[in-house]
Amino acid sequence: MEKEKIKEIIEPIAQDHGCDFWGLEISQGKNIPTLRVFIDAINGATIEDCENVSRDLNLELSLDSDFIEDYILEVSTPGLDRKFFYSYQLNDFIGKKLKIKLKDKINEKKTFKAVLNSVDDDFLELNVGKEKLTVDFRKIDMCKLMPNYKEILREKNGR
Repeated sequence: MEKEKIKEIIEPIAQDHGCDFWGLEISQGKNIPTLRVFIDAINGATIEDCENVSRDLNLELSLDSDFIEDYILEVSTPGLDRKFFYSYQLNDFIGKKLKIKLKDKINEKKTFKAVLNSVDDDFLELNVGKEKLTVDFRKIDMCKLMPNYKEILREKNGR
């Protein structure tokens, strides 16, 4: 079963529990595949949200005859160092630092850290040091947030 079909099953289940579908990873384990589903919510998804989505998703996938029989399902939040699966997810992270791994090299680099300036359709405008760079999100292998933990603690403590 392809990722898009699985996404079509996950999205309404996550929404039924007040959550948003964030992303999906499928990896082949030693014997059986692992489906890693990421959900989020406005105030952050809770462990109960993950449990509820996991329970309903397991039931729904078991009813789908196109789906593989044996798999490991993991449902979690994207976390502070979240991975971005779609370019639109970056709109709330303008000005934040990202770690990016490209599919192919640009300027002799495949991996770099950058500050996100803007997102326009699938194109990201980035500051890589003093250099400005525009990257097509579809040419990115991995894009993760690099959280500023000092800033997070200040916000948490109301300072």
